[in-house]
Amino acid sequence: MKLHVLAGILISLFIISCNEKSDTFYVSPDGSDDNKGTKSKPFLTLNKAKDAVRQAIDDGSDNQEINVYFREGVYFFDEAVIFNEDEFASGSNTFVFSAFENEKPVFSAGMLLNGWQKADHDIPFLPEQAKGNIWIANVPDVIGNPVVRFLGTDSLSLQNAVSEPMTTAEDDNIEVPRDDFMGANYEEPEKYSSFIFPPNSFRNWENIQDIEVIAGPHYGWVANILPLDSVDLETNTAYTAIPATYYITRLSGSGDDANPNLQVMNAIDHLDKPGEWVVNSVERKIYYWPWEDEPGNVYYPLTKEIIRLEGNEKEGKIIKNIVFKGITFAHGNRDTMEEGDIGLQHDWAFFNKPDALVRFVDAENCIIDNCTFTASGGGGVRFDLYSQNNKLINSKLSYLGGIPVVLAGYGPGYDDVNRNNEIFNTEIHDCGQSYYHAPAIYLWQSGGNRMAHNLIYNTPYSGIVVSGPRPQFFNTEWMGNRREISGTVNRDGIDIEGIENWDRESGHVTDWDKMFPYLFSSENTIEYNEIHHVMQKLDDGNAIYFSGSGYKNVIRNNYLHTNISPHRQTAIRADDYARDITISDNIIYKFSRAGITTKYDCYITNNYIIDYVPTEMVNGEKHNPLSFLRIAAWGPLKGGIIKNNICYQTAGTPIPFLSIGLYTNLLRTLDEQPKLNDFDIDNNLYFAAGLPHSSREQLEEYRSQGADQSSIVADPLFVGFEEKGFKLKSNSPAFDLGIKQIDFEKIGLLNN
Repeated sequence: MKLHVLAGILISLFIISCNEKSDTFYVSPDGSDDNKGTKSKPFLTLNKAKDAVRQAIDDGSDNQEINVYFREGVYFFDEAVIFNEDEFASGSNTFVFSAFENEKPVFSAGMLLNGWQKADHDIPFLPEQAKGNIWIANVPDVIGNPVVRFLGTDSLSLQNAVSEPMTTAEDDNIEVPRDDFMGANYEEPEKYSSFIFPPNSFRNWENIQDIEVIAGPHYGWVANILPLDSVDLETNTAYTAIPATYYITRLSGSGDDANPNLQVMNAIDHLDKPGEWVVNSVERKIYYWPWEDEPGNVYYPLTKEIIRLEGNEKEGKIIKNIVFKGITFAHGNRDTMEEGDIGLQHDWAFFNKPDALVRFVDAENCIIDNCTFTASGGGGVRFDLYSQNNKLINSKLSYLGGIPVVLAGYGPGYDDVNRNNEIFNTEIHDCGQSYYHAPAIYLWQSGGNRMAHNLIYNTPYSGIVVSGPRPQFFNTEWMGNRREISGTVNRDGIDIEGIENWDRESGHVTDWDKMFPYLFSSENTIEYNEIHHVMQKLDDGNAIYFSGSGYKNVIRNNYLHTNISPHRQTAIRADDYARDITISDNIIYKFSRAGITTKYDCYITNNYIIDYVPTEMVNGEKHNPLSFLRIAAWGPLKGGIIKNNICYQTAGTPIPFLSIGLYTNLLRTLDEQPKLNDFDIDNNLYFAAGLPHSSREQLEEYRSQGADQSSIVADPLFVGFEEKGFKLKSNSPAFDLGIKQIDFEKIGLLNN
């Protein structure tokens, strides 16, 4: 009898082992979609696993966690997998798509290029140093349009060949008007679609449809990539197929104008370095100079997106509770500017556009955990339109052509529904490898989010940007058909009298309360992040930047250091229409130009700002230094606070601790001009080592203007800087002023 019972138990266990639970599925590069998705008989594709999950729901799974495990290897995608079915919007289940145990699955948006042959003939216009180093592959026959904008390896992006930087060659005696910045539209598109190039720098390429220009159009904070349309060699004029954000002329502004503003991309003439490549769509060939003796694995992208989670808020279908864990995403194509695009601020990003490897649209309670985004032509992750309570955590994003992380809601006149997301404990570096203006994290019309314990470094432009529309964009009649922001505005949903008269100067005085309810980038918290080595390519940017933002944003307990380059920058900047921001308990170490800049009434308290470093422009001229704390007044300042801060120069050239600058053209409607003592400024500690007399003179000047009555000049007595956690000695005079010790150990990445 006992033997029969034992046999029955063994048979039952065998049946259970052969029929694994229907709420757990497996996928493998060695699997088949004809399999049942078990551990021993895995599926081949994510699409098949998604269908199996839906079937499990139909079969009765409810309030369960349904797991899909991916075994190690590369999974190739020729189009995006889209989650938009009703089952994923019910909210009754959680769906986890994850790496199996410690294995490393890779989701690739590309295909491997094969058939490489080393060039054994002369290639017209190829630079001398590249001869003998070039390999050639045919664009695969399955590809319809052979114009590709990205190639990558297993772990890195390859550089589409670019010329050395140059400067457009319009007449230096002609002053280019700034009417392309405020109030501009594209009623005369030729103004934005042509430029004068230096002699002998362009030619009539036989594959001109493949050639692009990287243009810094008039201002140093943006770099467009524009397809070339035609070249007139008699007048040295080139024409682009898409208008630039502003006029394609030499850069304007103190510091910008020293920088070159033009490069040619994807021309065989400039394939002159290892790691570079070009495509010739007429020949359907790719030319590549590999780092090693042979090309190795080179991926050709087939799609910009790998996964899109797309609900439909208007129909009440919000995609919910989907988790991706332990997966690497790579090899997406680079986005291109197209007719009909709607730009966000300065065209840094575009509204509701598929330019990231994973994109959430109308999604809630979704998580990306411990994932890697790398070696791709576009961005990493986007949270678009309605996106709430989603998380990007414990992940790494690097070597991306675009913006690693975008959160972008709706424009003024629509609902404020992009809120309460989190970017946590994530490392972001070497982004913007194609689009130089790409910040590491970009929030536009998105509020209530938390960005904490992230590490950001090696960016061509800013670190974290939080922005929304400025007042002139509310006046869509004035802005006309401008690509930037205008298309995001719903005039019918804005209840403001006189909006048709708004321009750049509106909002500074009488329209604050009217405008700010429509600025959704409010109540964001940026804390415990480490940001260094930003602003490596473009000008006029910052480690943390706010513009056109709503109320009650907080920047606290961040470590911003070693942000030094030949380009103008500030560590923390509250720019146009960015007020009511709390900036506290931040450590700013080794900065250039300015430590903290605000244009309005913000609350700047208990920050350590240490060591201004002089910098030079690319032409060798010295940058104009500003100050440790800078008020660049654009409007009323009353209510602002600058208290309990340490401004400390340990050695070298000192700059003012505190300064105010007035934009009188924007303040002319005020009854009285803003003054330094409109801010509540006191209990600050100032010290320039070796220059106590100069420090005291500065303090006396501030006191004469009604500020800093209780502030002091004294050595703050740091035990050490980074190596000692910026610890103050117990007898530091800072404590007598009410300045508190910042807990340096809590800043930066956390151990998982």
